[in-house]
Formats: sequence, structure tokens, C-alpha cells
Amino acid sequence: FVIPIAPQELRFPPKPPSPVWEIFNGRKATTSLAALEPLKRIAANAPSFIQVQSFRGEMAYPLARFPRGCSYEINSVDRILPNDVWFAIGGDGPDNTNDMPYHFLAMADHSVFINQMLLEPDTDNLELTYRVIDYLQGPEKRTRCVFFENGRVADRFDGLRKAFARPPPPLPQVDISGMQDKLVDLGNAIVDQVQTNNVMNNIVVQAAGLPAIIRFFLVLGAGLAAIILLRRVWSYRRVATVPPPPFVVGAPEGPPGVFERRQKELFRGNNLYEPVRAQVQQFFQTVGVTGNPGPIPPRIVISTVVRKPETLRVAIRDFWRIGYGESKTLTVKRWQELESYFKRVRQAYLDGKWHFEIDSPGSVV
Repeated sequence: FVIPIAPQELRFPPKPPSPVWEIFNGRKATTSLAALEPLKRIAANAPSFIQVQSFRGEMAYPLARFPRGCSYEINSVDRILPNDVWFAIGGDGPDNTNDMPYHFLAMADHSVFINQMLLEPDTDNLELTYRVIDYLQGPEKRTRCVFFENGRVADRFDGLRKAFARPPPPLPQVDISGMQDKLVDLGNAIVDQVQTNNVMNNIVVQAAGLPAIIRFFLVLGAGLAAIILLRRVWSYRRVATVPPPPFVVGAPEGPPGVFERRQKELFRGNNLYEPVRAQVQQFFQTVGVTGNPGPIPPRIVISTVVRKPETLRVAIRDFWRIGYGESKTLTVKRWQELESYFKRVRQAYLDGKWHFEIDSPGSVV
């Protein structure tokens, strides 16, 4: 978690403190009374760091840093993070070099604002977002912004809207079990109507004057239709639920359908952590992990053919925390977001793009 820097920690603290200090130290409330406190749990998703030669102008103050003792990796070698690197730097003006009023903020990880991090429980990322918006709007309450994408000013957002558009909602699932009674009643009503109106007899009587071959096919068609209708009604009368699991030799004794009921309880409680944890552990066992290795994964070796090795490394660590970290809640919606990443991590391993150095003592990250 990122640590805010208080103005008192600086060698030359600003007098009075600049409005930029409201972002991490919370001089005004935005969402709750807790906003009066400094932000303590800002979770970085893909962190980097900023180095500054001299503090001035828009880069006037360091605002947040990483905890002491953090390390970063270069060519698979861990190095201790220096004390003179920062996570966030900012400033506001006018000042000696800029006569125009401005508010500026630079952060070493833009993904603290992605939906996944904003929805992460027990973090201050959402509160940080509110404070950044308030700060950048300034006292003028600005309503316009300029957007740079890879160094290019973007003035059309149609492509971005498609890129960040939410996927369409899933199609509603038809509850066949809840429709059983209605389908049976409908079938009974149709049969009763056929009998009341004497449909079959009228067909035979009206067809009496037809040639024998035509009468034969009409009777045959009516019989086939009756058989199909009866089979369909009978299929809907059966209980449309998942059958209980088959008996397995050596399985613990218990009432039939216990696994089925457990599955329903998980979905009803909106917590899939238990089956997902078992699935993730089973996958890591296939890559050579044995026993209970603890919350820290072995050293991850990623092939040079991977274009974004750090993204893959972060994904592996996230699934390791699910498999071997402390138990917590994993909602159905959250797992729908993570499932595609889990498939990619598994496929990357099958393609030989990464592996663990399990036999190397002390090689942890």
C-alpha cells in the first residue's frame, strides 16, 4: 500500500500548505468523515516510481511513497527501492515560472483508478479518485479536460467508448423447473380442448370422402402428432434439476445430493471462494507446487517471448493469493472477471512461457 507524505516530513514545508496536500492527507471530507484522515490503504496495481532532480513548479512536492524496504526487479535480480523515489508528485500555481493558475498531479501507476481497484474491498482507491477529481477541478470547478493517449491528443472518443464499453448483459436463464406446472396445465388444456371439440373424430369424418391413401396418411400423421405431444408433456413433468452426483468408491458417506446442495448454497451466498481456491490449487499442483507453500509464491521465471512480463507476473501472484492466501469472499461477478485471466495464465504455462523455480532455496518474490 502507498504511504502518504505529510507536509511536516519535508525539509522546507509549504506555508500555508498547498491544496495538493488535500489529495493524500484529506483536509476536507468528500464521501465520509473518514476522509478527514490521511489515506492509508491505497493499493497499487502495476506500480512504478518517479525520480525528480529538483522540486519546483508543477513538480513542487512529493505526495506519496512506497514503504521502506520495498524491492524492484531488474533482469530477475531484486534490488532495494531507493529512498529518493516517489509514487506521486504534484503542485499548483501560479508560481515563479507560470503566471497562470494550474493544478498538477503525476502518479506512477494510472491503474489505481481502474474498476477492479476501485471495487477492491478495504482499500482507499475510490476515496483517492474523488479527491483527485476535486483537486484537478480546482476552485474554478473546471468541467473540461484534454486527453492524451500514448503522447497523442485524442479529440474523438468513439473508439475509446467501444474499448471501454461494458459487455452486454447475459441473456436471462429460463427456469424450466418453475415452468413445469404451467406447461403441464397448458398440455392438459390443449388435450381437453381437442376432446371437447371432437377434433380427431371430425378429421376422420371429413376425410371419409377422400381417397384411401390420403386417409391413411392423415391418420398416421395424427397418431405421430399425438405421440410427440405426449412425449413432450411427459418430459416436462420430470424434475428439471441437476441429478445428484454418482456414488464414488471411497467417498465420505452422506445423504444423496449433498454436493448439489453445497453448490446451491455457494451461489445463493454469492461466494465462490471455496471451489475457485480448490481449482487454483489444483492448477499450481500441476506446475510442481506441493504441500502448503504459504502466501509467498516461488520465484517466477518468464520467457523473453512474453511482451508484457510484469502483467503476467502480477496475474500469477494474484491467483497465488487466491490459492494459498487467507480465506476471503469471491463473488460470482468477480470470478467472471478473473476467469479469462486464469485461462490465459494456464495457457501461458502450457505454452512454456513461465514456470516456478521451486528447487531454488530462498528464491521468492
